[in-house]
Amino acid sequence: MPGNRLRSLASCEWIMREPIPELIFYGRQDLAEGPVWHAGYLWWVNITAGEHHRLDPVTGMHQQRHLGGNTGCALPAKDGRWLVARNCELNWLDWESGSISTFCTVEPEKQFNRFNDGQCDSRGRLWVGTMDRRASGAVGALYVIEEGRPPRRMLEGLTISNGMGWSAAGDKFYFTDTATNRVDVFDYNVVAGTILNRRALATFSVDEFPDGMTMDADDNLWVALWGAWAVVCLDGQSGRELRRIQLPVSQPSSCVFGGMQLDELFITTARVGLPAAALECEPDAGGIFRIRPGVCGRPVQLFNSPLMARGLQPL
Repeated sequence: MPGNRLRSLASCEWIMREPIPELIFYGRQDLAEGPVWHAGYLWWVNITAGEHHRLDPVTGMHQQRHLGGNTGCALPAKDGRWLVARNCELNWLDWESGSISTFCTVEPEKQFNRFNDGQCDSRGRLWVGTMDRRASGAVGALYVIEEGRPPRRMLEGLTISNGMGWSAAGDKFYFTDTATNRVDVFDYNVVAGTILNRRALATFSVDEFPDGMTMDADDNLWVALWGAWAVVCLDGQSGRELRRIQLPVSQPSSCVFGGMQLDELFITTARVGLPAAALECEPDAGGIFRIRPGVCGRPVQLFNSPLMARGLQPL
């Protein structure tokens, strides 16, 4: 049909105009994930190495702290600390001193489970999921973590609890269980911190696995597609694919907007599981990339913690 041909040509022309990703950190990270833009730095975790990283993209200055265990994500808190999801335990971390203490623990009976991705909503609640670190079954869950309350389990039977985000109005919650090849959307009650009415927003092919995500200022989702060499932009209302950014590596894991104007998209990637032959073809796997897509993101939501740090112990 002529109309289909025109749409196809327009799509090809748009793809050619897409920015070329810039490698800004040649780290060869095994599993870089959970990027956060905060206080003028790009932060992320290297999950399997148990590391928390900080990079100044302007000067190239890079620092890291080794925390041990499987470090699924780290989010900044209002009191200046970081809330770090390590194995199935949430820890307070003071970045400057390296001091750490336990906040809470979930799923002590599941010895192979660990925390994975997490984000805070507009009220400062942490939403964080678990998975079997062997990726061997639907035994993960999604939790809400709040100061002064026990963890609330919101979803069960998850395989790889992953990317999440909220609409600007706070009435929609986006979530990915990677093994489903789908991004789902829920109705969200921001006052109660509850979800309902789960339905599919976007479904991908069997070799495209949606991983971490971030939201832009126009309520669109930017989703890393593990195994597909790409990050895609989805319409937050219809789920329609608006853009596709091709990468020189096959395993993008997540992304976040940063920079002074929040107009730079930083993309974490991984090399875990890639055979030697594949690594020869993608030597930058495990690096951190940056593009300027022409849109802006949102600032990170801080965990609603007490304003006084307490009970910290040396790492």
